[in-house]
Amino acid sequence: MKSVVIYVVCAGVALAGCGGATPAAMVAPVTVESAPPAQGTPPGFPIVVEQSVVGDPLVVALLANLRQRGFAAELLDASRDELQPGVPGQGYRLGDGWLVVHVYATAAAAAAAVIPHDPHLAVLDWVAPPHYSQCDRLIVLYLGSEPRVVVALSELCAPPFFTANAPLAPAAGR
Repeated sequence: MKSVVIYVVCAGVALAGCGGATPAAMVAPVTVESAPPAQGTPPGFPIVVEQSVVGDPLVVALLANLRQRGFAAELLDASRDELQPGVPGQGYRLGDGWLVVHVYATAAAAAAAVIPHDPHLAVLDWVAPPHYSQCDRLIVLYLGSEPRVVVALSELCAPPFFTANAPLAPAAGR
């Protein structure tokens, strides 16, 4: 926590914090405690955390396995992935890329999710190359170009069923 001092200028009006005085120009310091913004989130924007996602045992295990492989995930904001509306998701910073994890009720629900099998999505202007994979009840989107992360997710989950250049053939069960 860091303290910020804000000066309140009282001009002709009795204000709490000015001691009720009404001189033409009285300055009263007010100290406000503020937490520093989380790294990766622009200042002034709060982080929205989907507790059902960050506390899900599969998400916790996935992040722990990535950490063991040298990839520490930094909590970012809740997901706003328009391809998975109504499904809780959480974003993470992962090295130079981003990891977005959505939690479905069952693996079958995740497999049935309408995620990009449309080749036209490959021509979208992505912030980084997208790689969608399924991990049991999770749909994981890695936005990045670090081959080691793609390999790790392929080993921990399944090979991506959609990448930046072209949708891949649906994996067995998808």
